Amino acid sequence: FAVHRSLQDGLAEVYPQALKITADMSPEARQDAVDAFQTDPTKQLIIVSMGAGKEGITLTAASNVLFCELDWRPADHDQAEDRVRRIGQKNACTAYYALDENTIDADQMDLIDGKEDVIQAAMASETFEALRAPQSENLDPEAGSVVRHLLALLAAKPLSKPPLRKRQALRPAPQHQEPLAPAGHSKMR
Repeated sequence: FAVHRSLQDGLAEVYPQALKITADMSPEARQDAVDAFQTDPTKQLIIVSMGAGKEGITLTAASNVLFCELDWRPADHDQAEDRVRRIGQKNACTAYYALDENTIDADQMDLIDGKEDVIQAAMASETFEALRAPQSENLDPEAGSVVRHLLALLAAKPLSKPPLRKRQALRPAPQHQEPLAPAGHSKMR
């Protein structure tokens, strides 16, 4: 998965045999790419735009997902990962994130993980119980008091349990090696 078109095009140049799903493709062309990936065992690699491919497609022929760059919303990553974790998947699935230490991508991943922590804390049953407490009855949603109350609850109480998962970072390959083998030789499927 990639966000920017320039990266998607660059990957397609390096892996010309790869299938693609991009925003400028018609729904029919996207489905043709999905069908080819799902049914043709010689098609080992598909380059997918985060915007065009994070929802509504099934890629269960794969069991590994590589994020070449990051989107800002944890839900977008979860949706994209779920393209391979669907009914009919027979293998364990792994999502890899191409990150390097001391880069903006690593900082962005920390922010995404922090957002995920807040989302999970907000969805925790004890947070909802606190919002239903008697002092919550007079909260005015129009004045933003519900949001302020929720933020105060989250700030006052650390997470009672760790997040469900942290995203798995893929360390860069040494300079003398290709990061991935061409699709015909890849074991990433």
